[in-house]
Amino acid sequence: MRTFLYSTFPILHDPLRPAWPSHGEVWTCHRVAWLRPWVPMLVAIAALSAGCSGSGRVNFVSLNMTDIDPPPAKAWQFDAAECYWWLDEQGDLNIALRSVRDAALLGKLGRVELCISFVLDAPPAGSGRNYPIRQREVRAVALNAMQSHRFTSFAGIAGVSTLPDKRYRGSFRVWMHAHSELSMFNVMPNRPSPLLCFGTFEAVHDPARGRALRERSESSGFARPAKPRAFGGATSQPSSVTPTGAASQPGVSDASPALPAATLP
Repeated sequence: MRTFLYSTFPILHDPLRPAWPSHGEVWTCHRVAWLRPWVPMLVAIAALSAGCSGSGRVNFVSLNMTDIDPPPAKAWQFDAAECYWWLDEQGDLNIALRSVRDAALLGKLGRVELCISFVLDAPPAGSGRNYPIRQREVRAVALNAMQSHRFTSFAGIAGVSTLPDKRYRGSFRVWMHAHSELSMFNVMPNRPSPLLCFGTFEAVHDPARGRALRERSESSGFARPAKPRAFGGATSQPSSVTPTGAASQPGVSDASPALPAATLP
């Protein structure tokens, strides 16, 4: 009778449970109690591991104004487990993110790797800086076992703030051109439309890994054009305390391993 009530009315499960715990429940409680002293250490290890490679979140929204479904009216979200920054030979701030999404039922066919790279102007001289986004600043590639799909920016803005321990935190909102159909996500129809890409990131200093991600986003003929002559546009938020490192050493870059890496407060 009790089994019938459990299966028919799941909400009655708790009131019908016996007041005393079963043998399995007692054993589970003992295991949880044994793990409790280690919880703070496990949380600290997880946070430290995440901090070593940076993080980010990227969203895509279709700007197709001729069809509503497909693509569906929704944002496609990708969590990045890697985010790195460095300075190139021109002293410009580079940021690269990487996200990997797996579909267990599809195996390798369901694995999608997304790489995004930003090449901005000089790093912030104070607490932060806003950067206009044009044609050369952002490149992205979505890699799948079947196809590769490319994206290039044409307008937008990115904001970057300085953090302790040689880290940068930022956000971005970018309009991008899609150069192929992204059917696996069902974001775009057969005739690709522009996309709105927006998100946040926290980058750690790692020139080697960052350059590798930038090279992947620029491969197959999508290299950035030469940097145009600067006429202003980026804005800074001055800080009362001048940070050391990248801002105070404009001639230092991460282009050569022999040069010292830039530091932040």
